[in-house]
Amino acid sequence: MGRDNRAVDHPGEAPVTYAETSFRKFRNTDDGASPHAPGPEYAMLQLILGTVVFALAAAAIGMFAMVGQLTSQVHDPAAGAPVPDVPPRPLPEARLGAEPDQWPPELADVPQQPLAHVVVFGATCHSCHRIASGATGSLDILTPRPAIVISCATTQRGAQFVEGHPAVASYPYALDVGGEWLRANFGVGTSPTILVFTHGRLRSAYTFTSASTLADLPAAEVPQGAGR
Repeated sequence: MGRDNRAVDHPGEAPVTYAETSFRKFRNTDDGASPHAPGPEYAMLQLILGTVVFALAAAAIGMFAMVGQLTSQVHDPAAGAPVPDVPPRPLPEARLGAEPDQWPPELADVPQQPLAHVVVFGATCHSCHRIASGATGSLDILTPRPAIVISCATTQRGAQFVEGHPAVASYPYALDVGGEWLRANFGVGTSPTILVFTHGRLRSAYTFTSASTLADLPAAEVPQGAGR
């Protein structure tokens, strides 16, 4: 049965009137505006949120830029730090017993000696620069005094190495452009290296980290008849 919303009389009670339910009316959309179109408050909220996001992004970019700048300015303790002195180590790839057919004119005296040392420097090798500068001691610790070969990309780079380390010029030295002479004849492409020769034949080869450690270089065994 349908419920009658009109006033109902009950004996002994005051009449009760059931009011009609009021419903929210949507605004008139006859002007074509969507009933769900955002109002000015929504636009203001979007503007505020956009401003906040932009400010946060700018702050993040600034922070990363600051970190990058500090990183570039802070000295890396490992960069340029002295390499720990260790005894000379044999160079496995060196072709022991090799004897080149041709020597650089600057080293023409090496194959004439029963015992000769040749120090190999690389123009871009940090340890080589340290040793050549004399910071780790004098190469005169070797007896006899060594000759030097500088492996370099170009003649100009080799000349710059010698110019930067004048002590190098006090020894017989040769520039090996591209390191081709060393690799072709002895299989040596590592620096700093000390090569030990007997009458021009490669007797032994070692890597080393400082001039002072060359005092620990094993004595080269001069075979019988080396004084020929």
